[in-house]
Amino acid sequence: MDLDMMEVYKHLTDAERQEYAVLEETLSSAGWKLLVERAEKELLELMNYGANAPTWDENRTALGRRQVWMTIARLREATDFEYAAKAQERMTAVTETEEVDDLNYE
Repeated sequence: MDLDMMEVYKHLTDAERQEYAVLEETLSSAGWKLLVERAEKELLELMNYGANAPTWDENRTALGRRQVWMTIARLREATDFEYAAKAQERMTAVTETEEVDDLNYE
């Protein structure tokens, strides 16, 4: 899905726009950027630790911890994708309605 967020923004409801604006502000903050940097470091460390963990339980724990840090590191992309999907659903519904209207007109 091509993410032109300005185009996506046009197709969101007012409530979704407000929600997205708050998330955008948070995800653009200096504090969030520091957290993402830490998440990226943790991802590497946990990948190495998990690969060399002395027990299966420690391997699974490292994998779980890595998933948490991955969620943080990729939250920006996931958020953009979520709102783009909402906008795409609306654009598809509008297109389908227009096609039906065109058929009814003919």
